[in-house]
Amino acid sequence: MRTRLTLARAFLLLMAALAAVLGGLVYVQGTALRAAVADSAAVQRDAASEQVRARVTAYLGQADAAVEAFGARLRAGSCPLDDLAAIESCLFAAAAAESNREPALGGRLEDLSVLFTDVRGFTSLAETLEPDRLARLLGHYFSAMTAGVHDAHGTVDKYIGDAVMAIWNAPRPCADHPAWACRAALACVVRTRALFASEAWEGLPALVTRFGIHRDRVMVGHFGAPDRFSFTAIGDGVNLAARLEGLNKLYGTTILVSDAIERDARGQFAFRRVDRVAVKGKSIGIEVHELLGEPDTDPARLAAARSYERALDAYFARDFDRALAGLGELADLADDGPARVLAARCEALRRAPPPPGWDGTFAATEK
Repeated sequence: MRTRLTLARAFLLLMAALAAVLGGLVYVQGTALRAAVADSAAVQRDAASEQVRARVTAYLGQADAAVEAFGARLRAGSCPLDDLAAIESCLFAAAAAESNREPALGGRLEDLSVLFTDVRGFTSLAETLEPDRLARLLGHYFSAMTAGVHDAHGTVDKYIGDAVMAIWNAPRPCADHPAWACRAALACVVRTRALFASEAWEGLPALVTRFGIHRDRVMVGHFGAPDRFSFTAIGDGVNLAARLEGLNKLYGTTILVSDAIERDARGQFAFRRVDRVAVKGKSIGIEVHELLGEPDTDPARLAAARSYERALDAYFARDFDRALAGLGELADLADDGPARVLAARCEALRRAPPPPGWDGTFAATEK
């Protein structure tokens, strides 16, 4: 029994390394890695081996040279399954063998879709839980979120507290990546909803995850110190994705995307134009949209979204009475965060009209 537990723990370490390191170096799927994993005693003896191996092969992509290099190290026993640092070294070596160069500090500009998440009220919940229980529940949550990202061909860049950062179109190309990022957000909602209804969540209240998604050219590569660095994306576009996530708190929404995402994913999903916002630290506003779901989203919800957008257009045209009249037609105004925010803003501007040259851009003061 002790041996089985040790082997299971070893394989979990391997999976963590694959998700955190291989996702940022090589995105591979091939017979060599599958054979290496299948040959390991951890997979053969662990009761969940089929499910785990399926997750591995669903996540990995197409780079046979790196697969062969990593698989050979596993089979030769030169990459101990219970040593996370050794696994990381093996993965770096496999990536270097495939590309004929060692990973080094530096990056390049790439067109990426970037997703940030945060959990509403997680800090309050965490304060009520014992550390071990918190770690276990957070592990379940991250597992569900990671599966949602991987199902949509994304790469988890990092976990930050209870937040997740994910990217598309790096380290491997991903066609139509704005749409895949949107699919990931919706998949994460579905997977976490199932988690919260399961016994694994131990009867605790369901959490609400907020998402921000943006597409931009950002720096992607290895960043950090010469002796410790990681594959990630940095730049203004990454920051904007994080700011969009934070805007959900203002509007009472859960998934906000930039106009760049909405423009490229239009037709594949239903959106609502929410506002024109200059995020904290910026003077130029961008159009912000709410991701409502698939195109066949509830017709009543879509009709309400179009009514809201007409009211928003009236607001931009400085016709605050018409905007308020349109918002008043919404049956669920009291439960619609963006509509409440816009109505309050129209009331204030009707009493104190904006100056000439006002274009309706809201300047956010919080992250």
